[in-house]
Amino acid sequence: MKTWTRAFVLFYTKKSSVTPMLQAASVRDPFSDPKVMAYGKGRKISREGWVEERCLGSGSFGTVMLYENKITKEQVALKRCRLDLNAHNRKLWQQEVDIMKRLNHPNLVSAKDVPPPLGVSDDELPLLAMEFCSGGDLRKVLNSPESCCGLKEKTVLKIACDVAAAVEFLHGHRIIHRDLKPENIVINHVDNKVVYKLIDLGYAKELDQGSLATTFVGTLKYVAPELLDKVKYTKTVDYWSFGTVLFECITGIRPFLPELSPFQWYNKVLGKGPDDICAYFDLKEDIQFFSVLPTPNSLCRQLQDKFVALLRLLLLWTPSYAEVQCLIVARGSVLMCFKRSSTLW
Repeated sequence: MKTWTRAFVLFYTKKSSVTPMLQAASVRDPFSDPKVMAYGKGRKISREGWVEERCLGSGSFGTVMLYENKITKEQVALKRCRLDLNAHNRKLWQQEVDIMKRLNHPNLVSAKDVPPPLGVSDDELPLLAMEFCSGGDLRKVLNSPESCCGLKEKTVLKIACDVAAAVEFLHGHRIIHRDLKPENIVINHVDNKVVYKLIDLGYAKELDQGSLATTFVGTLKYVAPELLDKVKYTKTVDYWSFGTVLFECITGIRPFLPELSPFQWYNKVLGKGPDDICAYFDLKEDIQFFSVLPTPNSLCRQLQDKFVALLRLLLLWTPSYAEVQCLIVARGSVLMCFKRSSTLW
């Protein structure tokens, strides 16, 4: 028996070139190595206890990873930009970091200091550390089977109030988000209450008072007509996107021919009336416009009337830019009244 054991050990040692490394790794204290090293199932652990847990999401600029400190139990979402970004996108990335660091609002994901062990050198593009929102994003909620006909009344109202507050705050600081969509609305729990927060200011733009923008950005399914019409625009683009998200929360579907891309439905929906808030194909493949919410949905009659009034303003079609200044005032007033009166519902 002893001879067989000795022979097996000698054979395995000669045949396996990785045995010395495995032996070293098995006795090495992971906290004693000053450099980051492999730990567990492909995770990373630093000397101060920070562990890379999982990927939270990725976008055009980079990837967001969740890190947890196994000593202090602190968690942080760390966004790292891609190395192959061109000069323009590098500028947008730096702008996102700068904007996030100076904004502070309960309905915006807050920036945090990057833990020193996870930092980068001064000659590299900066990282963006943010609070971790454990509830995932709104897209996950909308995609669940029980949300096929919209969300519950209480949830819709909470989303409307939280997102309206965030949009109002950004616009008050002359910033337009330009990429409002369910994927950029995340869920957190604060004092046992659900809070919805905006994330991803990668396409945000700072405007001087009265200034206009012309760049085409955003997610096509939620993009405003001003962008598709290739006219100058301002913060009104956020209102259309917000209205589209709200409609989807109420009904489970987007408002205008959701089976088509915006480029396909643009000319079809161009003639919609000012009170129309949705359009769908009938059985004869003709487009039918509606000025009320489709059923079923979970809103009571009183709330349906209030949301219809709001959606009619948020989803106004504005190919003529002469209407924009009046539209800004009208939409903004409704958002303010909606937010303030919500506590009475």
